[in-house]
Amino acid sequence: MADTQRSKAALLALLADNTSGDIGAQDARDFLVSTFPATTSEKTNAHDVVDADSVILVDYAGAVTIRTMTDQVTDGRIFTVKDESGAASSNNITITTEASETIDGAATYVISTDDGHVTLVSDGTNLFVIASG
Repeated sequence: MADTQRSKAALLALLADNTSGDIGAQDARDFLVSTFPATTSEKTNAHDVVDADSVILVDYAGAVTIRTMTDQVTDGRIFTVKDESGAASSNNITITTEASETIDGAATYVISTDDGHVTLVSDGTNLFVIASG
């Protein structure tokens, strides 16, 4: 059976009371797919992070700037930026913020290794690196 995105109302109705044991494995998978959709977007130039971005693949042989907008720095927000082109060592991927937010205390974060990546999480005010390579 394929995973199905369900409306919030349908999920809440199903999950409100499981004393009857009606929630099966597929229901749990649908819940995860609906609640935590992993979307991948491929970028070939500058990009402003939007709600739909969870994984941003940069496939470009030139320098690229990924900007995190202030309204995207919400508590618990997680996203990953990945060099897909293998050209970051000669053309860096720079992640910036829109305003006074910081990334691990700095104004920018630079991916400068081929095939490099960074995963960032927000505390509602600033962004923090939770994984990189």
